[in-house]
Amino acid sequence: DIVYTSEKHGNDETGDGSETKPFKTVLQERFQPISKSQLKKVRGIYDDEMRKEEKSTLREQEDAERRERNLEYAKNVVITEDTKLPQAKVVCIMLYKIVVKLKVKIRQVQNHHDKRVKVFGWVHRIRRQGKNLMFIVLRDGTGFLQCVLDHMLCRTYDALILSTEATVSICGIVNSVPEGKSAPGNQEMIADYWEVIGHSPSG
Repeated sequence: DIVYTSEKHGNDETGDGSETKPFKTVLQERFQPISKSQLKKVRGIYDDEMRKEEKSTLREQEDAERRERNLEYAKNVVITEDTKLPQAKVVCIMLYKIVVKLKVKIRQVQNHHDKRVKVFGWVHRIRRQGKNLMFIVLRDGTGFLQCVLDHMLCRTYDALILSTEATVSICGIVNSVPEGKSAPGNQEMIADYWEVIGHSPSG
C-alpha cells in the first residue's frame, strides 16, 4: 500500500496516510492502533508482572523482618567453653630457654587427630545448612581446615553475621573425614566452641 506523507500539509494526529490526509512524518506510518484483543493480552501480562513484583516486594520485606528478629534473638544466645572437656592442645617449644606456647597451626593438626585442639585463622569459606549446621573453611597461611559447627554454635549473633575474612578461633576434635566425603587434607574439626576475634570489614 502507498502511504502519503507531507511535512507541509500532513498531520501525524489526524492524518491516515491517504493522499488527501497524509501523515506529517514517515515514522507515524509505523504505528498502528492496538486491537482490543492485543490490548487485553498486554494488560494481562502487565497485571501479572505487577502482582509478581508486589509478591517479591512483600517477600523481601518479610525476609528482612524475619532476619531482624533472628538477629535480636541471637544477641541473647551465649555460648561458653565447656570446662569439663580436655584443655585444647597447644604446642610448646623452647626459645632461648623460655617456654613459648603456640596455638596449633592447621598444617600440624594432622598430628593431633582425636585430640582437642585450638586453631586460629581467617574464614575462607562459609556454608550454612538450615539454622543448625554450618561449615567453616579456615585458613592460617599454612593450610585449610574444614570446621563443622552445629546447634547453638550456629545461633549466636556472631554466627549469623559472620562473613569471609573474619578472624576466629575454633576449638574441637579433628578427625579424618568419613568415607565418601571430602575436605581439605581429608580431615575436619568437629567444633565445640569458637570465638570471633575480629569481624571482616563491611563492604
